[in-house]
Amino acid sequence: MSAFSNYLEDKILAWAFEGTTWSTAAPTTVYVSLHTSDPVDVGTSEVTGGNYARIGVTAGTGWTTNAAGTASSTNVADIVFPASGTVTWSGTVTHVGIWDAVTTGNLLFNGAISPSKVVSSGDVFKFLAGQLTVSVT
Repeated sequence: MSAFSNYLEDKILAWAFEGTTWSTAAPTTVYVSLHTSDPVDVGTSEVTGGNYARIGVTAGTGWTTNAAGTASSTNVADIVFPASGTVTWSGTVTHVGIWDAVTTGNLLFNGAISPSKVVSSGDVFKFLAGQLTVSVT
């Protein structure tokens, strides 16, 4: 996954080329979301239904970062979404997003997942440790 959102692109360019400082501190937790189609730059098509909620991963300790050669960060522990309960989530999960807030907030990164997955009644969706990587190329 390596698509930066417009929000993050604008912040980086303003910092690098206009000398603008960011008015907020870096998040201490980032939140992983699931989507039923490409969320584009604003986070559309986020899953709904059942017990779905974004999952927080602590910045710093929840990710391992490799800055040598290809800059990337990978989850160090499983990221487990709550069981879907007695309903099927809204559509097939095809994409993942990384946000700066548990609800609303700003989408930071997004990308497709493979294979896609239908989350049926009682299913649990998870990324095992080392399965979710955000890279800058």
